[in-house]
Amino acid sequence: MKTLITLARFVSPSEQKEVAGRISEMEYHVHSDPFAPQRRLIVEGKADGKLFEVEGVSQVIPIVMEGQTKTLSEAAKLIINAARKQKLSSFTIRAKLFGDVPFHERALRDRVKKKIKHPAGRTLYVEAHKKGGGVYIRVGLPIQFHTEAKTPVVLVLESPKTPHEIADFLRLAIAFKAQLRISMEGDLRTLHALEEAKSIIKGHEKTKVMTYKHTADAIAGLDAVALSLWGDKGEKWLSKSGAQALVFGNEERGLKLSTQRQCKAVVHLGPRSSEPMRASQAAAYALGVLSIAKTF
Repeated sequence: MKTLITLARFVSPSEQKEVAGRISEMEYHVHSDPFAPQRRLIVEGKADGKLFEVEGVSQVIPIVMEGQTKTLSEAAKLIINAARKQKLSSFTIRAKLFGDVPFHERALRDRVKKKIKHPAGRTLYVEAHKKGGGVYIRVGLPIQFHTEAKTPVVLVLESPKTPHEIADFLRLAIAFKAQLRISMEGDLRTLHALEEAKSIIKGHEKTKVMTYKHTADAIAGLDAVALSLWGDKGEKWLSKSGAQALVFGNEERGLKLSTQRQCKAVVHLGPRSSEPMRASQAAAYALGVLSIAKTF
């Protein structure tokens, strides 16, 4: 077994050698990735989350299957077999293609999706490298790294329709070490948008993302605060609220009134205006208020 280690963008070639040296000191056999050596290392054997303790390490991805393929269908079959080997009944893929590979990332994702009933759950990392007369495929299952806050806050996004609004929330969840919960409210577009968003955001495995049928399920048991232009509470109240969950509507229709009524309170941010903030802007604002108040 081998493990792919990707390094942060700020790591220079000389610093990469230092990172490799520190990993070697942990009694791992490590060398540069022969396919793409820049900011990428291979650890021979099984590795674990302790590698995140090494400064500069961005991702730790155990390779669960690899092999030479010739066609898009063969590549998709190898990925599905890797998922079955890991006993994953549902999953999404994040693909990275190197060199003149004879198919696109989206084509590969779409081909795999045809064989999956529910594209959700864990994310498989897939690489495709041009090799000889075919394509060499690597499939990895990233180790999920969670840095828990003292009092973690939960971001709840109701029925988002586009990958970009979910991607914005993923970035915020990673930056503020928050958990992200997404409710579908009967709209399957949300699941497809989530899959696309995960393919956009590197390192999304570092935060916990959960999906629910309804927002009521996502906030069950939490002191949830809704964010809305029409809220009767302000940010000063929010800073002292002890809120465990912040609930936001999607970019298309906002937060349903029925959802607002299920929350502890409804908060507006900043001065009153006729136009609401975008959901991700409101989330960043609210997280900033809580962070300054040191409530999480």
